[in-house]
Amino acid sequence: MYQRKIFILDQLIKTGLIIGGSITLIIGIAHFFMPSIAFSEVVTENLPKELQDHFVYLAIYMLGTFLCALGLISFYLVRISKQQSIIFPTLILFFVWVSRIVFEIFYPVKIVLFGVDNPTTSILIVASIVLISYGLVFFSIKLKRSNA
Repeated sequence: MYQRKIFILDQLIKTGLIIGGSITLIIGIAHFFMPSIAFSEVVTENLPKELQDHFVYLAIYMLGTFLCALGLISFYLVRISKQQSIIFPTLILFFVWVSRIVFEIFYPVKIVLFGVDNPTTSILIVASIVLISYGLVFFSIKLKRSNA
């Protein structure tokens, strides 16, 4: 019974990291398509070229790069056998998504994104799924430790 419980907790840890990492990676990749297909030119047409380059392209591409890196880090954490070592990185990933939810609440996206008129609800749902995934990892590790 004890071995089965540990096996289930190990699977929950891996599954949470894979789900969180996959969604994060997909969102990161989507950011590379944002300036060209995610929103209409109405968003950028009145901005001077320098502001477009900095705030639109550089910011979005860098955010995409960071999200891709975080998704890949999540996949890497699946391979670490000493699960005690993944608690801190998992907490960081968890708080990244907590902050994304908080920022979306205070600064909701009010432009059409990938054809969605009000993307805030979709963003909050997806960010919450990622947050729950990383929360599942953290709490599974804690539960596993308390049963050891």
